[in-house]
Amino acid sequence: DVVDAANFLFDGNGLSVQAMDTSHVSLVAATFPADAWDEYDCAGSLVAGFSLKSLKTLLRTAARDDVLTVKAEGTNPDSVLFAFADAAGSAWEVDVRCLVIDAEGLAIPSADPGAVWRPDAPARYVDLVSRFDALGADELELAFDPDDAKLVAAGHGAELNGTLAVTDGVAVHTPDAYSERFSVTLLKRFAKGAAVGAGRPVRCTLEASNGAPLVIRFESAPPAAALEKPDFSAEAVR
Repeated sequence: DVVDAANFLFDGNGLSVQAMDTSHVSLVAATFPADAWDEYDCAGSLVAGFSLKSLKTLLRTAARDDVLTVKAEGTNPDSVLFAFADAAGSAWEVDVRCLVIDAEGLAIPSADPGAVWRPDAPARYVDLVSRFDALGADELELAFDPDDAKLVAAGHGAELNGTLAVTDGVAVHTPDAYSERFSVTLLKRFAKGAAVGAGRPVRCTLEASNGAPLVIRFESAPPAAALEKPDFSAEAVR
């Protein structure tokens, strides 16, 4: 819901996606490592651009237990084949034409965050943002200091202070205070990242630093066979 189209990069490490929204306010990045797939084989690398609206419509035609196989050839294919099969033995294929999308070469900031808030569950973050949205708030102020974390809603007369205790998550602070306002509409869209775990538990982390974009990170639990390695991450920057 944040971006309209994106380049999908397939290489030996897995699938990665990165895109900027049309207003150049938010950068969204997602990574699916090779070991997150049941089977994965990509000797070289290729880039395929897709309309995310069309891709979402296509994927919603599949049931949860259907098997999806993605096939493509060349470094910049004209189309990518999506092959579906269900438990009853039915199979169908869709050839999706690729878009030519200019790559902007941006990246999620790698600097150590000045403050980190990790809710005890992604649902906690989703619930807080949804509550502020229901109050008619346009903006949400995120404020950290060495003692606590605070959310303040503003807009349409909404005024609500919420102090987040340590029991609401893990807060790591530097001596510097942090305060910045963000669009409630965008934060609500990013909240959908809490559903990326494909049935596995998801961890949500908000990383904030003065003078840098806010990073909202969603990571799913790794497969049982690879508990020591992170499995999936989706990041949103405002």
